[in-house]
Amino acid sequence: MVCVEIGDIFQPMFESAGKPIAMAVFVRREEGDVHCEVTAYFSPVAKDVAELFEALPCVRPAREGLDLLAGVKIAGRRFSLNDKTALLSK
Repeated sequence: MVCVEIGDIFQPMFESAGKPIAMAVFVRREEGDVHCEVTAYFSPVAKDVAELFEALPCVRPAREGLDLLAGVKIAGRRFSLNDKTALLSK
């Protein structure tokens, strides 16, 4: 599952960066007829992780329906995604 892979790669990079609050990955899950589609949004500070997944820049997603996948739990409340984030859709 791509979420597990993202978390496994993100965590050591997050820790070596000193666990910055602004470094986070959020996901949005959308139910389909056959399977669930997951889109991961990387904060700009998580750019190095995003590049490993060949993520593309995108505009800031709406907060509704986003769940924190990796990073500091408070990131969802205190951290506002900038106008550019990285997008991964699988």
